[in-house]
Amino acid sequence: MKRQLTCVLALGSAVAASGHGRRPGAETESQAPLGVGSSNPLNDDFAKFVHELLEHWHVPSAAVGIVDGDHTWTKANVASNTPATEHTLYSVGSTTKAFTGAAVAHIIDSGSYKNPTFPQRVVDWKTPVADILPDDFVLQDEWATTHLTFEDTLTHRSGMPRHDETYGGYNATLRDAVRSMRYMPLSEPPRTKYQYCNLMFMVASHAIETLTSRYLGDVLKDWIWKPLGMTETYFSVKAARDAGAHVATGYYWHPDEHQFKEAPWLPIELVSGAGTILSSVTDYTKWLRSLIYEAGPLSKGVHKDIKAPRVFDSVELGFNDAPSGYSLGWSTTTYKGHSVWKHGGAIDTMGAEVIFVPDIEFAVVVFANTGLTANLIGTLIVYKLLHDKIGLPEEERPDWASYWQKTIDQMYGKFETAKDTLYPDRPETPIAPALPLEAYAGTYYHPAYRNTTIYVGGPKPARIADSKLGVDRADAVWRMTGELQHISGEYWILYSYFTTVPVSPISSSPVQFHIGADGKVASLDIEFGDAPRGKGDGSYTWEKIA
Repeated sequence: MKRQLTCVLALGSAVAASGHGRRPGAETESQAPLGVGSSNPLNDDFAKFVHELLEHWHVPSAAVGIVDGDHTWTKANVASNTPATEHTLYSVGSTTKAFTGAAVAHIIDSGSYKNPTFPQRVVDWKTPVADILPDDFVLQDEWATTHLTFEDTLTHRSGMPRHDETYGGYNATLRDAVRSMRYMPLSEPPRTKYQYCNLMFMVASHAIETLTSRYLGDVLKDWIWKPLGMTETYFSVKAARDAGAHVATGYYWHPDEHQFKEAPWLPIELVSGAGTILSSVTDYTKWLRSLIYEAGPLSKGVHKDIKAPRVFDSVELGFNDAPSGYSLGWSTTTYKGHSVWKHGGAIDTMGAEVIFVPDIEFAVVVFANTGLTANLIGTLIVYKLLHDKIGLPEEERPDWASYWQKTIDQMYGKFETAKDTLYPDRPETPIAPALPLEAYAGTYYHPAYRNTTIYVGGPKPARIADSKLGVDRADAVWRMTGELQHISGEYWILYSYFTTVPVSPISSSPVQFHIGADGKVASLDIEFGDAPRGKGDGSYTWEKIA
């Protein structure tokens, strides 16, 4: 492994809105390409650039790591009373998936693991998952159950939509989450469409644990983290805290109170190899260096599998030179003439952005601790550093800041237009509900989504105009609350929020109540996906049980 030079600096940030005249996120004039000499790119100009981002986008802290040939640089900031160093641990979110994919690739590359159903065969990329998990991996579609492979679970081409609201439950296990998938219909035929699905990476995690008879966290520690010297990487918040590590706190910005609010950690351990890892930028630079140089402990064959795209995840070019493909936990494309592998990760109040570019021996990782805007500033920092590295002229640099601003505006704008989007044919004069509001209150049950409680009045203060009923789904990893806005008759819109970030919705879904022959509410249908009925992730029925 090449010699590493680590330089650590600190960066401060106030929490007020930026007062600088230049648009935050707009890049400064191109500097000399990185790698010319050995100067640290995380200099005072870079500190000013990041400082503006933190202030403008209300992010309390961020940490950055760079691999550039023989050199490794890391840098962290301190904002308000939220200290961070290069050793601070953040949730890395879905960048966990790359480790899960690498573990499966190692299992297959080793040729040492027998197919449990057909012991005369070794596990390979075409092994059906049902051969490994015959009792647990059962889908509503029989063909999908018997034919979906390891490769399908790791490339988001299974036909299963996200269903992120399902996992959880009292003392729920990874096996419980996988077994609950029998109650979730596919939304597309297998291998016909890219659909991001955390649950399928949880399936792969369960399969790894079944084949190895070991906890996935221990597998990754022994196979990857320990050989790379990654001593600041953990598979759960508890393990990190028990080890005495400095774990970042998640925050959200309260727009009315103009201050950061602390958010508790969610029980993300259940999502396992889909997104449970905590790490530091110091450790992640070691992981990225091994990927750039295809170094041990993983074999050359495993590195080849890691990088090989299996499905298009986007045919839109955007700022890329070519359509984007998805490999084992990595999105890969060409950008400004260079092949890149990248992935983001996010939970409710933390975000991660990672990219590596082997042909120029370069990689960047950014961790930050607030919702949504953590990934926003992560993207801006990643591409600022990449543009500097390749010496891209200022006039040729894509405007990632405007792209993100437009994305955020569209995200919040969709809630203002949800009535028109979800119910374009609603009557001008709404029909009143058939029953008093009290009749809709109660507990509703779905075998995969479990209990949903509806109550009269909704949360206080109400965040949606004319909301009449409140919704609570605390029995889940992604703990949700919500408001029901009446549209007409038995048709409503559910606006869902993280209980940990109760300032803005994260989704809007069409809801329909059903009245039984006895004149009482019998059930309700919800279709997730921020789309009109019939065009989302599928409609699911909750029976009223109390």
